[in-house]
Amino acid sequence: MSGRGGKKKSKQVSRSNRAGVLFPVARMLRYLKRDTHHLRIGSGTPVYMAAVIEYLTAEILELAGNAARDFKRGRITPRHILLAVRNDEELDVLFKKVTIPQGGVLPRLVLAMKKSNMIPMAGTAAAASAAGASTSKAGAGKGAARSRKKSTKVAAKMIKAALDAAKPTPAKRARGKSASVPDDDDGKPSGKGAVAAGGFTILSEKKLFLGQKLTVLQGDIVKVTADAIVHPTNSTYHMGGEVGQAISRAGGREFQKEIDNLKSSQPAIDTAEAALCQGKKFPAKYVIHVNSPSWGDSNAQEQLKTAVDNVLKLAEEKHLKTIAIPSISSGK
Repeated sequence: MSGRGGKKKSKQVSRSNRAGVLFPVARMLRYLKRDTHHLRIGSGTPVYMAAVIEYLTAEILELAGNAARDFKRGRITPRHILLAVRNDEELDVLFKKVTIPQGGVLPRLVLAMKKSNMIPMAGTAAAASAAGASTSKAGAGKGAARSRKKSTKVAAKMIKAALDAAKPTPAKRARGKSASVPDDDDGKPSGKGAVAAGGFTILSEKKLFLGQKLTVLQGDIVKVTADAIVHPTNSTYHMGGEVGQAISRAGGREFQKEIDNLKSSQPAIDTAEAALCQGKKFPAKYVIHVNSPSWGDSNAQEQLKTAVDNVLKLAEEKHLKTIAIPSISSGK
């Protein structure tokens, strides 16, 4: 009560404070009434809208902050916001047609075969499995080409000519005979146990939500036509592993010179770090050496994830589109 007996004036509280949100509820209500004046706008509509927008903003900022932390940056940029939105399935669907200014484009790293050459990836020379992603055009056959339009027939003939020119040999020491499976509508072998072009065995397939196709194959990794082959090694680029021996035999002295040049410029790499050098005498243009973490360490899983992330970051920096990844940290 005041001195004269009147009621004390209460402090004016905004609608945002009463609703417990940060975004301006009154302004949103004013905009809604301005643009939809012929509709009835309930008092709870702007509150709900402000709460949803605030939640989405916090979610995007959290994911963008994680992306900035992974790239070792202290400030969030539009690039980090783009990566945060596109790598979250729900946000990607919601903002599918939204362009983020100065965000760049999303790299589509295909982890198995090169789209133009259609030669699948494989594991080590000792029949080790290797992961990769292939495009939906791989292995288009004659049967499907006959039923398509003229342009598709021409494309199928070009693919077949490329496969005939490559003529890869089956992988050595394969475990028995792989049963052939019928082709699908595109003329491509599908399913577990299917035999891909070149005699490689398809062990597993999975389509990712961004469009890539992750494929686990069995065969000789040095015969893969890709932008890069990943070589699991130690801090001094040791070539004694199965993948290293296969690459060293195929590359010969010329590849050994590339290793020596890499050692002179970068003598050693830390655990989970990656380095790149030129490939020689095998289809891959580059070799990405990654220092495999020891599986007995307490943080082995985290280091393994960091190693794969460093490989993908290096591939993105070099604008590589296809990489062949064998098993990492699987040695003794």
